[in-house]
Amino acid sequence: MIIAVSELHVGRRLDKFLFAYLNNAPSSFVYRCLRQKKIKLSGKRAKGNEILVLGDEIKLFLSPETVNSLRTVAEPAPASELKGIIYEDENILVINKPTGLASQGGGSKDHLLGRAIYYLYKTGQYNPGTDSPPGLCNRLDLNTSGLVIVGKNIKALREINKLFAERNILKEYYTITDGDAGKIGSTHTLRGSITKIDKKAFIIKDEINSKDALTTYTVINKSKGHSLLKVTPSTGRFHQIRAHLASAGLPLTGDIKYGSKVKNSHIGLFKSQDRSNNEVQGFLHCKKLIINGTNNLGYKVGLFWEAPFPKEKQFVINKIFVGETNDSKV
Repeated sequence: MIIAVSELHVGRRLDKFLFAYLNNAPSSFVYRCLRQKKIKLSGKRAKGNEILVLGDEIKLFLSPETVNSLRTVAEPAPASELKGIIYEDENILVINKPTGLASQGGGSKDHLLGRAIYYLYKTGQYNPGTDSPPGLCNRLDLNTSGLVIVGKNIKALREINKLFAERNILKEYYTITDGDAGKIGSTHTLRGSITKIDKKAFIIKDEINSKDALTTYTVINKSKGHSLLKVTPSTGRFHQIRAHLASAGLPLTGDIKYGSKVKNSHIGLFKSQDRSNNEVQGFLHCKKLIINGTNNLGYKVGLFWEAPFPKEKQFVINKIFVGETNDSKV
């Protein structure tokens, strides 16, 4: 039996995961299996103290009957209806995540992954007794809307995670910033090193204690002291878009954490709150994902998925850049 490590289990010790998975087995049994090489992690002998990372595979050299006798399987917790499905096949779900919904747990009982798992369970596509749990292949912040890919099975998680890790899925975001970002239609590239300190990203010169960050943006429109940008990050660092644009003097409008203020009182969207610290965040939407590498799922290079703006974000675009709240769209 092979178990794919999903987002839910990243950062856990292998032995702690095994205790939870084989919840009817004594710890002595688990450690005996490890000593006898009946459990491997990503093709290598496992000791039990390894920290799980996304993409790991745990292989149990035990019969299905033995595994079933050693665990009690709980049904997935009931969840709210999964909405915004952009695409679905036997391997993946592509979902347009709404603003204000967490991608996964982190203290929230209602999150996108929970909704996806319950949806797959209710539609007969996921059996918690025999199948490895579905997992997220990418995540978005609480107040960022847009495209998230859910892998339904081991193969899908492995292949899509590999594409993201090798930067072979191109990402297009749209955002609204303070300030003049340049001539409409012009493209600009921001390079730098980024580090994370106390839940905030910083663009710094110290390359030893940081990670490279590359962000490209194209100016779509300008109006009323704001710029509408299409942003294509080549790297996927923590708060990269927010920090990089702020470092260039273009903070996301209303993103208090990175130096902006809500200058237009009519933009109610920018008052959405982060549940942890009442932080006001800005407008950010992952609009497009494009396959740019070969894979074993049959997805051709150039295949893309596109997510419409949520109604409230389309309203803001129209209000600032179109001057009316009709159906005019970017």
